[in-house]
Amino acid sequence: MNIDISKLKLNQTRIDLSGNYELDKDLFKETEIKEINDLKVDGYITDEYHIYLEVKGIMVLPDSRTLENIEHKFSFIVDENQDEIQEFLKNYENSLDLQALLWENIVLEIPIRIVKNDNEDFKLSGDGWELTDHKKKDDDRMAPLKELLQKGKE
Repeated sequence: MNIDISKLKLNQTRIDLSGNYELDKDLFKETEIKEINDLKVDGYITDEYHIYLEVKGIMVLPDSRTLENIEHKFSFIVDENQDEIQEFLKNYENSLDLQALLWENIVLEIPIRIVKNDNEDFKLSGDGWELTDHKKKDDDRMAPLKELLQKGKE
């Protein structure tokens, strides 16, 4: 997705970008993202290399508990100047790599943890195991230690 920016110096002061885009599937290999759907970009690039983009889409991620696929909507704004986009400019080709610019910002939108339904009844015990909260439940085996600590405070 290279944008020809030579038009900016020749006869235009602005290039408008609007439409749906697809990212290369190879980008997803090192992330939790399974796929990205409905990636829509609206914005412009000015002759001073100011980029303003409004990006929306849906990323498919695995549920943190069950590993089921969950659709997660995202949206963000890219508002950058030439200094910030220098790595995406390919001077010898007079083009801007829009895919790299979008990908860098999409990766920042990946949530650390995502759960399909947080209020769902979650299994807290099973065959030979039980999930406990040590803060709520006192362990009887620690009673002698607690007594010893209380005596030490006195």
